Amino acid sequence: MSGPTPEKPAEKPLVIGFTLAEEVYKNNSLRKYAASGITHQRLVAEVPAVLPTSIIVCLTGLRGKYPLRLDLVDPSGEVVWNWSTPSDAPVQGDNPLGICEVTLLHLPMTVRRFGRHNLVLHANEEEIFRTVLEVLPKRIV
Repeated sequence: MSGPTPEKPAEKPLVIGFTLAEEVYKNNSLRKYAASGITHQRLVAEVPAVLPTSIIVCLTGLRGKYPLRLDLVDPSGEVVWNWSTPSDAPVQGDNPLGICEVTLLHLPMTVRRFGRHNLVLHANEEEIFRTVLEVLPKRIV
């Protein structure tokens, strides 16, 4: 079995874990990250709003280099925010049975309207995962 070439791109990795959180902390003694405020629903007083967001993604099946892109798609279908790995630093792996953890800290995700948004993860420009982020108005009592 041969590896990826320019003519034959790497196979899509498999997402085996995706955690969306308000905060992620590093436990230096364990060399692991811990998430706080795990949610797929955010309450905001008004829109537009910037939502500080951290994400932990666990991938397997890596065979090569994978530029990653994360898109936030609003209820109308418009991509209103995105993030990408730097072009010179894609996620990479050569052990298809191994697990690769990608931790994205303090992303300033911008939302322009209330409603159900889709958060879409791409590897090598192919969608590999999709989840929902609900943005709701905060009720002031």
